[in-house]
Amino acid sequence: MIIIIALISIYTIAGLAVLFGRVTGKRLCPICAGVSGTWIWMLAAYFVGWSPFGVHIDLFVPAILMGGSVVGIAYQAEKYLAPHITPLAWKMAFTPFGFLAVYSVTQAWWWILLLAVVVMFVTAALCVRFGSRIGGGDTRRIENIEKKMEQCC
Repeated sequence: MIIIIALISIYTIAGLAVLFGRVTGKRLCPICAGVSGTWIWMLAAYFVGWSPFGVHIDLFVPAILMGGSVVGIAYQAEKYLAPHITPLAWKMAFTPFGFLAVYSVTQAWWWILLLAVVVMFVTAALCVRFGSRIGGGDTRRIENIEKKMEQCC
């Protein structure tokens, strides 16, 4: 039953994200909002002892959703990698610590969670170029586009 509640939550929050985007004009990934919003409220409910509709929250469900969020974050951050970092190296460095963070939350291992999050932030700081979508292989392509634009008009 908790998985049905989770699916309804994902769709509901995703729908609200679409509505939010239409009203504000700001892009927000509906599936990202639905999944992350669901595992956040499920974890909060679990830790305060609330059972939605009288159904016990099995931590397996939010853990699955959190794992999906870790992979989604790694995938989205791949667009911003520094030129010397390969996508595989990035994912191999970041993702396992994300899974460790997820497991630590489900076990209430707060010190391990803190360590995993610190490692994830340090990894991101070393691998990701913040504020730029230009990766190492794109520079020549961008220069060619700029030249064509100059010659255009």
